[in-house]
Amino acid sequence: MNILAVDTAGKTAGVALLQDDRLLYEVYLDAGMTHSETLMPMIDTCLKMCGMTCADIDLYGVNAGPGSFTGLRIGLAAVKGLAFPRETLCAPVSTLEALAAAHTGEGTVLCALDARRAQVYSAIMGCRVRPCHPQPPAGRRCPGGGKSGRFCRKLQKAPVFCW
Repeated sequence: MNILAVDTAGKTAGVALLQDDRLLYEVYLDAGMTHSETLMPMIDTCLKMCGMTCADIDLYGVNAGPGSFTGLRIGLAAVKGLAFPRETLCAPVSTLEALAAAHTGEGTVLCALDARRAQVYSAIMGCRVRPCHPQPPAGRRCPGGGKSGRFCRKLQKAPVFCW
């Protein structure tokens, strides 16, 4: 299975191509240009370097947020445009779940992203080696206001922080 993944949730734009469990191509670009200028050339280069076309892609993965509203719209629109002609499957990927998936151990993972204006996007995930499954705390937001310090101290295992 060939999976083309697109990340436009933040300041950088990223494209990756997986063939079964093997990473064939990965690139991130932080050149100060907008994703609308860089994303399609990045995808084109990726496919050319791997000797593929859109017809060879079985699944498109794309950030579904949280993240930059404009960046997310660019990524989602690009993937929908590439997938539509061949009715290729698309999979939305949570930015915070993707961060947590990079954690290879077991335990609790607290993922946080700068949401600007003194705010943070965050989620707590309980991980059992792989994959990570979201486990919001009962009766609380993740991690939620001034209660986050007390809540984090009560976690059974030391949290891993993803930035």
